[in-house]
This record gives sequence, C-alpha cells and structure tokens, in this order.
Amino acid sequence: MKKVLDIIICIFALVVAYLSARFIAVEALLCGSQPETTLAAAEEGYPDVCIGTPAAADIPRIETAAAWEDTWETSYVTIEPTDIICTGIGGRNPWVTEYRQRTTRRMRTIRRPVTTSIWLDYMGDYTEYCLIGLPDQTYILAQIPLEDIKKLKTGRDVTLPVGRRQRVNTQAQPALREICAKYDASVESEFYCINDAWLESHRYLVFFVRFILGVAIFFVVAVGLITGIYKLLKLEN
Repeated sequence: MKKVLDIIICIFALVVAYLSARFIAVEALLCGSQPETTLAAAEEGYPDVCIGTPAAADIPRIETAAAWEDTWETSYVTIEPTDIICTGIGGRNPWVTEYRQRTTRRMRTIRRPVTTSIWLDYMGDYTEYCLIGLPDQTYILAQIPLEDIKKLKTGRDVTLPVGRRQRVNTQAQPALREICAKYDASVESEFYCINDAWLESHRYLVFFVRFILGVAIFFVVAVGLITGIYKLLKLEN
C-alpha cells in the first residue's frame, strides 16, 4: 500500500513539475529588460535584430482586419490585443533543424514535425499558434512570446514586441484550419514577433533553467504530499 501510494504521488508530482516548468516564461527572466525599438531603428537594422524587441510608441499599431490585410511583409508593426485564444498547436521554430539524430545502438535520424501539441514540447523547439483579437473584434493568427500569452490570459494590457506579417507554413495550415474558421481568421498569414536570434543562442540555457526548476518543483510537491498524506493517515489510524 505504501509503495503504491509513493508511486502515485511521484507521478502526480512529476506531471505538476513538468507543466509548471514548461510554461514558466524563463526567456523573459533571462533576457531581462531591453530598450524599445523605434521605427527608424527598425528600418535601419536587420529583421533578426529588431523582431521580438519592445516596440516604441512610433511603431505602427494594427487595429483592424483591413489594416492587417494592407500590411506588407516587410513592414515593422505591433499589436495591442484585446483577447487571446490559444490553439494548443506549436509551430517548429525556424532555427530548429528539420532532422535530428537519436543516439542508440544504431544511429537513427528522426524528422521533427512542422507542428505538434505544445504540451509535448519539452525542449522548447516550438512556439504556440494563437488567435489574437484586434480592437475591431476580428482575430488573426500570431506567434508571440510566452510571457505575453500569460499576461493576456489574465486580462492585462499588452503591447506586443516588434513583429511582421508572414505566411503560415503550408504544412501547418491543415492543423489550424478548423479553429481559424471558427473565429473567421485567415489561416494563410500570421503576426510573428519572436526573437529567434536570442532564442537560438540561449536555447540550452533556457532548457537547463527549466530543468532545474522542474526538479525543484518535483521535490517540493512530492515531499510535501508524502509528508502531509502520511501525517493524515497516521491521524486517521
């Protein structure tokens, strides 16, 4: 009985630790505060330097579906969403290779899918597709930082980082078509404001910090539950 109880508690603690660590905005904690990017600086710089950085007041705000449709893929813009719908579908980050090798007795080459459930992405190789609401009550697809997703879910006002309009990978569109149709959003384009350059150079640090947090959460939850339940059972006996 005691061993079975220990196993159940450990499995529960492991699930709690994984979900908690996976959805902590580690990137924001490590990156810290950054200077705002003005429109002039964005137009003079390179996309991999500007996209994903805080937007200054002169960066154009997209407020209507019509304005979004008129936005060029080379234009730097931002959005102040009024709502967010998370799809649970993650798109493979552009800096993640399509194939990886798994070390076994026989070297195996494994293909990473274009999309996957965001709950299964323990390495942080995918960014979730979301539907964000514009002030005119329309929705568009977007991939935005985890920190901003969490803020929007709690109803806080958010100005998204500098981003661009880009085409959605055609292989990802079938997985998104149903939810996009539900909110009358286009499945062909999205707002992208992920700082890929920073994420690529810090991917292992982010994973290491998440791993340490997960281990800490696991032991706190497991020890706390075992201690509490054992005391409770002792009182009942």
